[in-house]
Amino acid sequence: MTGVLLAEYFTTGDSTFMFMMRAEYDEPAVLTIPISADEALRFARKSFAGERSARSVELDAWQERFGALVAPVAGHCAEGDVIWFVPHGPLHYLPLHALQVEGRYLIERNPVCYAPSAAVMKYCRAKWTGRHRRALIVGDSRGDLPYAHEEAVMLAELFGGEPHLGTTKREVQALLKQAEDVDVLHIACHGYFDTGDALRSGILFAPTPEDVDDTDAILSAKDLLNTRLRTDLVTLSACETALGKGYFTETPGGDEFVGMTRAFLSAGGQNVLASLWAVNDESTRALMFRFYRHLLTTNGAEALAKAQQELRRSDVRYRHPYYWAAFVMVGPAN
Repeated sequence: MTGVLLAEYFTTGDSTFMFMMRAEYDEPAVLTIPISADEALRFARKSFAGERSARSVELDAWQERFGALVAPVAGHCAEGDVIWFVPHGPLHYLPLHALQVEGRYLIERNPVCYAPSAAVMKYCRAKWTGRHRRALIVGDSRGDLPYAHEEAVMLAELFGGEPHLGTTKREVQALLKQAEDVDVLHIACHGYFDTGDALRSGILFAPTPEDVDDTDAILSAKDLLNTRLRTDLVTLSACETALGKGYFTETPGGDEFVGMTRAFLSAGGQNVLASLWAVNDESTRALMFRFYRHLLTTNGAEALAKAQQELRRSDVRYRHPYYWAAFVMVGPAN
């Protein structure tokens, strides 16, 4: 039987505390890692803030300095066990699954999922159904993402439905009100992150004549405060959808990490698949194809791990983590 390791972090001015817990432990294992919150934030700003930075991150420096954040898991879980990461502060911005353990990327050893807090993980797990039969697929709302268009058509065929293309914000809001019996909500459009107000971040849809500017066409995190879903998986196949309050300008708190991912979790999504940076349209389509193919036979964390491994090996262009490591599963995913 697959085990689960909970790995939670707390960053301070001079170090990071790591707490690891399994069902059979009487108390958590506690380690101190010599990585400060400021150092992690500086590296995140330099290496993962936007498409260009994520594509050009220095992998040797990334591994040498931050590998210590995940190295301890090898002594507390077997290969194939699911790891639940609960980051803190700037660690929310780092793709911990793209660090290496014992010479391999962690995602090759263990399926990984994330949570903004341990309390959120417990809440989502209590509502988890594991059903992936019916899907609502929305894609390429502005007609300028050809691979997102293909992605939406492909996934609609996989689930036996029709994609919703070229949709407006109002049309999507109406669809969400009818989505109570939907197991999977997949949105493949432009993502937008507001660095000044995380609740204004969202997904960009087709404009209407009534819209004054592009912000009127954004389904924002704030809009989702009045939305109610009963969806096992929400996939935000768009740029920067996993980011939250702070966005490389301040240190976010664990339970106060606000953004699109947290908004969909609060609305009723049990798991959210979202991106840490501005993603490539073509490689995202390739990743999503592999992810959903595996999701038909396994859980979300394992499906994502398999998809990321396959994408990295499928094409020499996709070997850099910028292409295969951008998406994280937030929620129990098991």
